[in-house]
Amino acid sequence: MCVYFSGSSTDVTNTPGVVVLQTLPTEVVVNICSFLEAKFLLQSFRLVCKRFHDILSDVRFWKARLYRRWKKNYPPVAGLWSMMFPPSTRV
Repeated sequence: MCVYFSGSSTDVTNTPGVVVLQTLPTEVVVNICSFLEAKFLLQSFRLVCKRFHDILSDVRFWKARLYRRWKKNYPPVAGLWSMMFPPSTRV
């Protein structure tokens, strides 16, 4: 679960009409991610919280993203997963 620090003692997640990114359904987060650059997703967005890291570490997310972009099945690139997620950056 992601933690949201609002800077005040009021819990923003319980305020009517306020939507916090971390409380959105996974499908909505994945849709938002489809508009963001892969570099940003890997270097920044997945570090926000464990939930985002888990979503962006799922190979199905990246396969779907590649398919939407190129609409073809390309052969796997050896070592691609290790390049995208070096052991030093894994949570």
